[in-house]
Amino acid sequence: MRLSDGARSSTGPDRRITMIYHARWEIENSFAEIKNRLRGAGFTLRSKSPELIDQEVYALLTAYHALCALEHQTAQQAGIDPARISFAVTVQLVRLWCRTSSLTPVDR
Repeated sequence: MRLSDGARSSTGPDRRITMIYHARWEIENSFAEIKNRLRGAGFTLRSKSPELIDQEVYALLTAYHALCALEHQTAQQAGIDPARISFAVTVQLVRLWCRTSSLTPVDR
């Protein structure tokens, strides 16, 4: 039996295994997006103490979550599936926006 054969069953252990398998790949894809697209190739954590390493990891996870939320919101506004939006392009656009936008308060 192939793992994909379980998708034909709507209930039971075969269906559960298939769902777990797909959930695992969603997690693996998230790790790849953080490691390869958000951080960039060759990136290493700068911190030396465990507390500061935790802080850097939480910062990466927070940035990742914010970018995913932006993708989801954009997909909803466009009426498309969020999976159709490229995470790599989202990262590039946000980086470009950060470089070109004014970070000073707006004159009132």
